[in-house]
Amino acid sequence: SKFTRSRNTFYLIRVPKGYALKSDANTTYTGEYALLMEAGEAPEAEFGNTMKSFPASLVAGKRITYSAMIKSAEVADGYAGIWWRAEGDIDVLSFGSSKSQFDPSGLDWAQHSITLDIPEEAERVYFGMILRGGGKAWFDDQVVTIDGEPYEEEVEAFHPLTADQRTYLQDRIIPLHSYDPEDARTDDLAALMKLIGPASVVGLGESTHGSSAIFQLKHRIYK
Repeated sequence: SKFTRSRNTFYLIRVPKGYALKSDANTTYTGEYALLMEAGEAPEAEFGNTMKSFPASLVAGKRITYSAMIKSAEVADGYAGIWWRAEGDIDVLSFGSSKSQFDPSGLDWAQHSITLDIPEEAERVYFGMILRGGGKAWFDDQVVTIDGEPYEEEVEAFHPLTADQRTYLQDRIIPLHSYDPEDARTDDLAALMKLIGPASVVGLGESTHGSSAIFQLKHRIYK
C-alpha cells in the first residue's frame, strides 16, 4: 500500500454514487498504474474523493509538502486536485488544497503541490485526491516530504500463504452472496447467528471507513 512514485494504492476511499474509481495501466505518468477517477453522466454527489490517514506523530510541528501529477479531461463546473488536512481534538487546525492550480483547458500532465505547516497539537492527519463536477482525472507520482526530506511508507513484505494457513482460512471463511440490502436472499447470513450466539449487543466493524459496499452490507445485516 505505497503511495510513492512506483505505485498508487489508497487505504480509505470515498466514492459517492455517480463516481467510479479504478487503476489505469494505459494512462500513466511514471508508475505502473495511475488512479483514474471518473464521474458518470449525472453524478448524484458533488465530488468523488480518496482519503488516506497519515501518522500525525511524524508531521506534528513540521512542514510538509505533498505533490502529485494530475491529468484531466472534460472536467465541467469543477476541478481535480489534491488536499491535506490536520485536525486537533475537535477542530481542523490546518488545511491545504491545490484547487487554484487546476487548469481546465490543459489535457497534459501537470504537477500540483501543497506546502503546509502542521501544528504541534495535531492529532489526526489525512490527505487525498478529489474530482469535483463532471469529467475524469488521473493521479500519479505522489510524493510527500517532511521538512524537505522525502517520506516513503514502510510496507511489510508479502509472503505467500503456507498450506496450513490456506487450510485455516478455507475452514473459516464465510462467503457472502451480496452486499445489496434489497437482496431477499438470507441463507448466506445464517452463519452470523452462530457467531453472535447469546450476545445482546453486537458491533459491526469495517475494513475501510466510507466505502459504500460496507455500509450497504451493514444495512443488509440489520434487515
